Amino acid sequence: MKENLGLYVEKLNLKNIKLTEIFGYVSTKDFSVDEDEIQHIENYLNKRDNLYKSLLELDRQIKQIHISEEEKSTEEYISSKIIEQKNDELIKSILDLDEKHKIILQEIMNIVKKNIKSIKNLGKANENYFNVYVNSLGGNYFDSKR
Repeated sequence: MKENLGLYVEKLNLKNIKLTEIFGYVSTKDFSVDEDEIQHIENYLNKRDNLYKSLLELDRQIKQIHISEEEKSTEEYISSKIIEQKNDELIKSILDLDEKHKIILQEIMNIVKKNIKSIKNLGKANENYFNVYVNSLGGNYFDSKR
């Protein structure tokens, strides 16, 4: 039974390390509102996604550990609650940073959408100039109104 508690505390410590890694990664990323940031954003989101996947796997493992009522009264279990509290604070900090990044990313996406729209409009304008003289043959224009 003591093995479960030890494993539980070990996994909580690993979760704390992973959360600290995620917080360090998220807090060092600054994006400017510029369409050239797209590649950096994609790399950032991919790495962040991988970090979150490993965190979710740790959470799954923690939830599978059963702690008995007897173990819950031990000093080790009580100290594990302090680790959980630190983890919750890290999660809140990460979520706050993610919210700030989300606003910047939304602004960048709006710029990209405007650029795509202008490209589509340019394409429509080009279509209007193509095939103006459909009824031409070798440089001679044939009037089709007759």
